[in-house]
Amino acid sequence: MKAPKNFAGKWLIRGNHAPSVPSASPASAGDPASDAASATLPPSSPASADGPESSPSSPASQYVKPSPPLISVQAQPLRLSRFSHATLRPAVSTQIPTWDVNVDLSQNLPVGHRVDAIAYSELSPAKTSYQRAMRAEGGDLLVNVQVPRINCDTELRLKGIPQGGNHRDLADALLERYLTGQRWGQDNGTGRLSRRHFYAYRRLHPNIWAWTLNTKGDSVYHYGAPRALSVREFARLQSFPDRFAFTTDARRGTIGGRHDGGPAHSRYRQVGNAVPPLLARAIAAALLEQLRAARDRDALRARTA
Repeated sequence: MKAPKNFAGKWLIRGNHAPSVPSASPASAGDPASDAASATLPPSSPASADGPESSPSSPASQYVKPSPPLISVQAQPLRLSRFSHATLRPAVSTQIPTWDVNVDLSQNLPVGHRVDAIAYSELSPAKTSYQRAMRAEGGDLLVNVQVPRINCDTELRLKGIPQGGNHRDLADALLERYLTGQRWGQDNGTGRLSRRHFYAYRRLHPNIWAWTLNTKGDSVYHYGAPRALSVREFARLQSFPDRFAFTTDARRGTIGGRHDGGPAHSRYRQVGNAVPPLLARAIAAALLEQLRAARDRDALRARTA
């Protein structure tokens, strides 16, 4: 089986020139869409208003280390296995790629977005049947749309990881503990990233289903922009309709039974620990089918006894 054409991008951050996200070749227009309706295939690595294009005052250019004066950020081609190649734009309608799930939200949720509600009228129209199903009975406002801020080191690393990649795709220079002189998080004393950080550097791929979510907001990153996901995008990936609102006590500080990270972390935890509704429905339907079959067998035995 011949692997699809991948991509490689390279950015040189010098002065005020900010990097941009590479493009991925879209799947063939002849491939069957996973959307039950006819979903439009995504453009090559959708670029959006919240995307990587930066102004001269962008954090990426402000925090580049003065020595050496040049930081090279390179995204290597994604190493696609036979399995992942077979799953690009899967034909089975139950396998929904991430573009089909969240593309209607992508352009309106930039990194650091602090408002937690947005009118549907401000979003792009739903493009797939999955998005239309998620919006059903959602009212006029979509909630849980805050997007966490990220530090400059994380932004540089994300720009060095291809869509669908993770920490294994990082160049050696990007595995240094601190890249821009900005001190943050724990330091294991080696000058390198410790194992505890590796799970976080996972980028979604628009044409493959999502990485497994956990209870932390940095467990996956957006495929088209160097940012984390909002709680709503988490919920969409878990198949929660938009009418579900994830909330918690707004008081700051430690509250019994709540995540130590506060209200925002609590909402991610709720979504990450939940059983996806569509999974629960599929399990219930399979059990119902077996129970009905058992009932019919018992009834047949009773009639023929």
